[in-house]
Order: sequence, then C-alpha cells, then structure tokens
Amino acid sequence: SSVGGEMKLRACPFCGGTDDEDNACQMAKVVLRSFKSTVGPAWRVECGCGVSGRIEIKHDDAMHAWNTRVAAAAPVWRSR
Repeated sequence: SSVGGEMKLRACPFCGGTDDEDNACQMAKVVLRSFKSTVGPAWRVECGCGVSGRIEIKHDDAMHAWNTRVAAAAPVWRSR
C-alpha cells in the first residue's frame, strides 16, 4: 500500500512489528536499510525480531519484496 505516493511497509508476519513511528511501545520495528554489497549499494527490509527480506538493488524493489512476502506468509489462524 502507499501513502501520499510513498510505499508503506506491511507489518512483520512473525511478530507484528511495523514502521509506524506513533507506536513507541512496540519492541520490534520494521525498517528499510541500505548497505554495501559485492555489486554496490543494496537494500533490504529488516525487523527487530530478526526477520529480513530479500536483498535488492533498488529500495522500491526491497519494499515490494517485503510487502509481497508478508502477504504470502501471513498466518491463517483457526480456532479448534
């Protein structure tokens, strides 16, 4: 999803951490990080719980990969 034309990261499918600045109580936080790789600058989304997304050359691609992964990995809770 996007806000004002800027893509917003979805919550972590494992701990529920978000990139929401208003939630000061959350222990884990989802962030977009840049780093140097063997092919130059790269990006990936990481959560404070230890989960990380796929490494991409473009930051938009890293965000899209995280958001797609979150949608695919979202658990389905069923009561017994």
